[in-house]
Amino acid sequence: MWNWSGKKLETAADRPIVINQIKREFDPFLSIIPKGSAVQLNNSDGYSHHVYSVSKGNKFDLPLYKGKPPKDVVFDAAGIVKLGCNIHDWMLAYVYVSQSQTIGTTDASGIITFAGIPAGKPTN
Repeated sequence: MWNWSGKKLETAADRPIVINQIKREFDPFLSIIPKGSAVQLNNSDGYSHHVYSVSKGNKFDLPLYKGKPPKDVVFDAAGIVKLGCNIHDWMLAYVYVSQSQTIGTTDASGIITFAGIPAGKPTN
């Protein structure tokens, strides 16, 4: 869905985005964020992790740390980003970086609601 009205809508980037590391796994396994979002990669394990990505346009490296990382990671390029841990090779997560700034989550019925969109003719 695209917002062609020009009216600013609340976006996922308006809320904190956190990917946690717990029990040597990333949680959530998949995140969907708008391009330009800053993500906090928290470590809730009692030992260090070394989180990185070599995905085109979104490469980063957070050397060994516990707790909150020294900085958030900004994802500037749209596309799929694969996250890993240099210490625990089985740890994987994916971030889909969307070109659109308006993203939402469905409810239990599979319905998503975007507030603030002016009435008009829907397009495909």
